[in-house]
Amino acid sequence: MEPFLPGETVTLTDTARSIGHIVGIDADGGTAEVRWLRHPGHAHDVTVEPMSLLRRVHESEEGMLE
Repeated sequence: MEPFLPGETVTLTDTARSIGHIVGIDADGGTAEVRWLRHPGHAHDVTVEPMSLLRRVHESEEGMLE
């Protein structure tokens, strides 16, 4: 799997209800800062998430951004 890059659109692996963009990645690549566009209780917040809990948003899911 290719490493995540800042700016990529991601969601949590256990749900497709949350959509955000990676804004930063820690030096060891274990966690990422994500600014959530849509995340219950955290919309527009920046949270630190383990990389293992993130997945890229597939282009077929792009409509979820609206």
